[in-house]
Amino acid sequence: MASLVAVAPAGTTSYERRRPENSPLYQIVLQHLESFVANEDVPSFAERALQKFLTCGSLAAGFVRVWCPECHEESLVAFSCKDRGFCPSCTGRRAAQTAANLVDFVLPTQPLRQWVFVLPFDLHARVSRDPALESAVLGVFIDELTAHLRTVTGTEEPLGQAGTVSVSQKFGSSLNLHVHAHVLALDGVYTRDTDASPLRFVRAPTPTVEQLEQLVQRAAVRVRALVAGAGPEPDLPEVQVPLLRVYGADPTEPAESSPPKLVASYDGFNLHAATSFEGHERLAIERWCRYALRGPLAASRLSLGPRDTVVYELVKPKTNGTTQLVFPVESFLRRLCAVLPLPRHHTITYHGVFASAHRWRAEVVESVPKPQPPGLCPRQRWIAWADLLKRVFSWTVLACPCGATRRVIAVVPAGPIAEKILKHLGLPTEAPPAGTCPA
Repeated sequence: MASLVAVAPAGTTSYERRRPENSPLYQIVLQHLESFVANEDVPSFAERALQKFLTCGSLAAGFVRVWCPECHEESLVAFSCKDRGFCPSCTGRRAAQTAANLVDFVLPTQPLRQWVFVLPFDLHARVSRDPALESAVLGVFIDELTAHLRTVTGTEEPLGQAGTVSVSQKFGSSLNLHVHAHVLALDGVYTRDTDASPLRFVRAPTPTVEQLEQLVQRAAVRVRALVAGAGPEPDLPEVQVPLLRVYGADPTEPAESSPPKLVASYDGFNLHAATSFEGHERLAIERWCRYALRGPLAASRLSLGPRDTVVYELVKPKTNGTTQLVFPVESFLRRLCAVLPLPRHHTITYHGVFASAHRWRAEVVESVPKPQPPGLCPRQRWIAWADLLKRVFSWTVLACPCGATRRVIAVVPAGPIAEKILKHLGLPTEAPPAGTCPA
């Protein structure tokens, strides 16, 4: 899929090709990939992700020709790498596409609640490289959550059926290994009086802190037993710490009148359930889905520091006032590889009535309002990149400065034809090799 991005000036509809070669992240990977792979024990899937990133947005890897029928201006739009690991452009596209699909085709207009289940620090490394164990741990929490919802709604199995969409994440805000799951669950259960009667939704009351404590305790005990029986812990490299922390102003004290948060902890496990949505809040739900599905790295907060260091700005200061982290390049790349998703392992999991094989799924999904989003054909759920940008950012990507609408006239893959066109336009016909500095 082609990759487009907007030109910065507000109030304009003119767009230019994304130029990743000018970003600090591209320069870091390009200059240090070769030495990093030679000196470190890099997993093959992580090396492939780093190599593919160097082709993302490069015209030498193929492009689309876009033409305006009015002013006859033509431009080239480079292909993206389609990697789901860390590429900011491609993970952003995947998050927006999946969020749109969930809101338009899966999630009914019933109340929803986010449950964040965080594993203790001593289990992060153990679970992060064992896909079967990670899935089993998530299954334990979903079982306990389903049992909790049945209890508070007064329904029993199999009459009360919950529904969850879970997103597994391995990264924290400071690009650290932090295994946790964002679970978007129906705030209640579906049930029916008889086999012939229609489904009925029973809403659950807002959970209390005591209920959260009981829930996280039951899940923690079961997860500890599960991990203990899963075999010895694999030999993993030592966790690297930042070279330097940059502190800002003194952190502000929390307001005394702030309401109590729905948070509970037990044995290092943490559970958060304060965020909820009403069924009609579709825009807010879609924003949450994009947040939960985001990639590990925000390129806009990354910059190059002196002496081969990387500066990463935090979204908000930590409790001790830390605003930025400074890493050696090798430590930064090592952290990046540690939080990449494993190949052929699902990061999005559906349970309960949202599972594909559930006997009630068709009835639940049929209740989803299906307004036709821009650019979506009636028989397909894939949204064109330009229409997706319009949906997420309200950008009219194909709008020409002359006022007309540009058209895609050709898709040119990497090869002799692409080289001939790029050579004619005076553009590079090959991506710069790893270990070099971009021009």
